[in-house]
Amino acid sequence: MTITSKSILLIGSYLSNRKQRTKVGSELSLWLDVIIGVPQGSVLGPLLFNIFINDLMYIPQFSKICNFADDNTIYCSGSNIVLLNKTLFSEVELFIKWFENNQLVANPDKFQLMYLGYNLNNVDMLPKIELTKVVINTKNLVKLLGFLDNKLSFKEHIDHL
Repeated sequence: MTITSKSILLIGSYLSNRKQRTKVGSELSLWLDVIIGVPQGSVLGPLLFNIFINDLMYIPQFSKICNFADDNTIYCSGSNIVLLNKTLFSEVELFIKWFENNQLVANPDKFQLMYLGYNLNNVDMLPKIELTKVVINTKNLVKLLGFLDNKLSFKEHIDHL
């Protein structure tokens, strides 16, 4: 498929000269230029976002990535939990570097870590991932398009519904 210069100009005009402001109560902020991103709620937004993050799928070296809209899940399998943890640590670092290089910010508050098949009452006994700015602790239950537990029982999700 060839992208014509007219198509590029059309997309460029769609993305350029955008402004935004915020309203809190009856107060309005000043208009500011939007220098990155796409208009929220636009029809082209999801398509352009997927094109933008397309190379993210090539980042994993020893893990896999599952992507749904702007939610990304890194996962891998193995029989040695220490090696799994080292793998996940290095992969998470690669992803964070990709985010920084592409002027995106990963939200550490949304980072979750779970080891499937390990049923420990004290998840503190399982490894965690310690990055420069954040520690990702192990959980027995994570929210991922619903609730997912480490036994894959979906009980919490069903109870929640």
